Amino acid sequence: MNRQVLPWIKRFYQPQPVGWLCGLLSALLLLCAAWQLGGWQARENEKATLQALHQQAVERSRFFYGELSEHLQALETAGLQGCSKEQREQLLDLRRHLLYVREIGYQAAQGTACATGRMPTATELEQYQHWRFGNLDLWWSPRRLDDPELPSLVMKRHGAVLASSLAYLQDQIAMPGGIEALVIGPRDGQVMDFIGNTTRPTDEQLRALEAAEQLLIGRQRVYFAGAGDAFGMRLLVSADQTRLRSLQWQYRGLWALAALLLAGLTGRLAALQLRRDQ
Repeated sequence: MNRQVLPWIKRFYQPQPVGWLCGLLSALLLLCAAWQLGGWQARENEKATLQALHQQAVERSRFFYGELSEHLQALETAGLQGCSKEQREQLLDLRRHLLYVREIGYQAAQGTACATGRMPTATELEQYQHWRFGNLDLWWSPRRLDDPELPSLVMKRHGAVLASSLAYLQDQIAMPGGIEALVIGPRDGQVMDFIGNTTRPTDEQLRALEAAEQLLIGRQRVYFAGAGDAFGMRLLVSADQTRLRSLQWQYRGLWALAALLLAGLTGRLAALQLRRDQ
């Protein structure tokens, strides 16, 4: 048996067959590594892109809400009482200097209400979505975006109230084509949507929220969510998978080319080493 096998071993144990075998085995191992490495690199690239867009949107929305909060504080410290002609003129003058504001108003302790324009009544506010953060109330309604009378966003603290618009917030968190951003609040994961189609996150979006600061690849979209602010509000950024797939093919192709070159070099070196030993 050994006499029959030995010639075959000697015949195979030559520089060229050994070089081809080493090159083939190296290629298989390196191509598997290239596939994994290219996929990881593409995911990290996509995560970095979405994370940067997320951070920019968070900073812009924080500026927007910070401005509205300062406007409420200015209204609270104005010390207005009653609703005389002089006080209404003072309100109008104050509103002219406030950014992102349609109307402002207040309700004095004795119940006197005064505003620069049309404000939603308590009954009308019941048709809005509502969040409460400590002593701050926030109402919004996408259906009011094009309403010439009623605002789509209302903020109230103590007796001061201001009317703004979701359109301003839309501009603050506007994203490039193929990328979307959702503001998700602390109350049962309620979504502050801008078109009125949904008020709750999908299952994929909930999983993305649970994996904060991580990239989640869903069936059709890629998600990234931040950790949230002190009030529990979260911003969820998502993109279609077109760019991620393109990056995967790009990085995997480059690493596969490097793997094949390295495998060929490995096979060549193995053949030369065996030739020298013989």
